[in-house]
Amino acid sequence: MQTHDELVEAVFNNPSYRSEVLCIIKLRATLESALEELSEPAKPEKPIRRMLRYDDLIGKSPIIQFADSPEINRCRHGITLLYSALAKGIMHTHSLSTQQANKVLLDVVTRYTNR
Repeated sequence: MQTHDELVEAVFNNPSYRSEVLCIIKLRATLESALEELSEPAKPEKPIRRMLRYDDLIGKSPIIQFADSPEINRCRHGITLLYSALAKGIMHTHSLSTQQANKVLLDVVTRYTNR
């Protein structure tokens, strides 16, 4: 049985996983930039003062923006698909549980991101 660090190193150096990990990193960077653009609301010249409506509370108001852009949805969907495929591959290749494979994959993505 390999230790966690040895597994991370083995997956990190495996060329068959490298392109998928790089795609996850690129999608994460795109997602973070899209979320930053959404989090910077335009400031109105005059503050709007009005009563709070029911639509404001349940999130269907144009004031509260919960809806994601298509780019954000595309990035999240791509990250989810790639991450689950990589986790399943690591689980079967190294005979790990789901939790162990997720932890190894998270450490591999973190290591690639910091390079």
